[in-house]
Amino acid sequence: GKRATADRPGGGKRATADRPGGGKRATADKPGSGKRVNRAAGKNIPVTACKIERHGSRISMVFQEDRLCEEYSALINVDMVTGDREKSRAHLSRLLAEEDLSRPCRELSGGMKRRVAIARAMAAGGDVILLDEPYAGLDEESRCRTRQYIRSCGADSALLVATHTGEAGAMGSTADGKE
Repeated sequence: GKRATADRPGGGKRATADRPGGGKRATADKPGSGKRVNRAAGKNIPVTACKIERHGSRISMVFQEDRLCEEYSALINVDMVTGDREKSRAHLSRLLAEEDLSRPCRELSGGMKRRVAIARAMAAGGDVILLDEPYAGLDEESRCRTRQYIRSCGADSALLVATHTGEAGAMGSTADGKE
């Protein structure tokens, strides 16, 4: 399967993220940040100053800040990475109402902007997709829908998820089929 690896400089522990359903998953535990590693094997792995090895050809990312072009619509923000209007619309329509796709991002709520940023990264695709706080600012219904969207769109990618809430473990199943 697809794999991303984070190593601590000078050796030491390694965090591995495999594609959902592949049995292993990990995020980053940065001391003092409140973020934790969720590993199927059980241990938390501190990764102060770590290096990410690429085991594929493309990396996509959802940053902690949404980093949208506020004056452009949600659709144009996703179009900028896909170059395909229909693909962009298909991704966004899974997370936003149709009438919100053409609104400038500056008019969208924080949770809506977050979903645009997620749709942009998932539509761009990649062998490795890094998600920093993907559920920040989302209500429970949006969080659930977004989690399902990420799972389905990221099925062929290694997902590395950083979160304060421990939700990274809900991204895929462990080798024994548990979530």
